[in-house]
Amino acid sequence: MQKHVLLIEDEGITAMNLAQTIENGGYRVTVAFDGKEGLEAFDSDPADLVITDLNMPILDGFGVIGVLKEQAPETKIAVLSGFCPQVEKERIRSLGVQCIMAKPINARTLVETVDRELAI
Repeated sequence: MQKHVLLIEDEGITAMNLAQTIENGGYRVTVAFDGKEGLEAFDSDPADLVITDLNMPILDGFGVIGVLKEQAPETKIAVLSGFCPQVEKERIRSLGVQCIMAKPINARTLVETVDRELAI
């Protein structure tokens, strides 16, 4: 069965490019454009891996992580952000998320990271 990745990214073109890359890696991908939409998508179709941006309207990545850790603690979560200073990395890790990726990310690195996260 195909593994499901939920990608939460507020920049439309970036989201579509990332989703296509992940799909090309053999995964089923659902895209949401803000944290609230992402959590609604997760509720209706839970994912094996959630990849979230941090800075988004309505509900940011920290809010997404908090809700998922409370409601679905077994869910694997990765952060993909264009700006993530050390203090934010430490906050992300304190929430139990170890996988932090920087934008821009090349296709090979993204797929390898998804492969690694879903193999655990």
